[in-house]
Amino acid sequence: MKKWIERFSHRFESLTCREKLLLLAFASILTLFWLSACVKQTKVLSQNWKLVNSKIKNYRFWLGNKVVVQKNLDKILEVMDPEKTFSDASFAGEVENIVRCYNMNYSMTSPHTHHGEIFDAHTLQLRCENAAVQDLISLEKAIYAKKPYLTIEKIKIHTNLFNPELLEADCTLSALQLKDVVHEK
Repeated sequence: MKKWIERFSHRFESLTCREKLLLLAFASILTLFWLSACVKQTKVLSQNWKLVNSKIKNYRFWLGNKVVVQKNLDKILEVMDPEKTFSDASFAGEVENIVRCYNMNYSMTSPHTHHGEIFDAHTLQLRCENAAVQDLISLEKAIYAKKPYLTIEKIKIHTNLFNPELLEADCTLSALQLKDVVHEK
């Protein structure tokens, strides 16, 4: 190793001043690139460390409150039967069956699902056109009869421009699909 250092220093001394400056500038640039890469990697590692620590803190919170969560889950299971909750397809089918009973002109979107660990929340938009007031009231009662499995989140009612006796309703409906958490334990 000592031999290599002596060769390098002898070779470096034999260079002209301009060549020495260019060699030092090149070595400095390479060092700066290497240091900037090290700094970037350190920032990434620091961010990952903070993220993991926050996740661990969150998990510890939920594990510390396991008894409370279990009690709340037991209360929910007393009121709701996972077998009676709606999947996204059965939710859309149930809404369609209810609306068809009132012979309304309607359109609806396909359900949008937010997945969770204990339940999935499904929402869809229903638009009823040229509906009588009594039909909308009956529809609302039919949907509320399915509570807590099926609910109306929002409803907007407008009059029909051509026939003020008829209404148009835009509804946001939601349903929960309770996962079978008892058997998944």
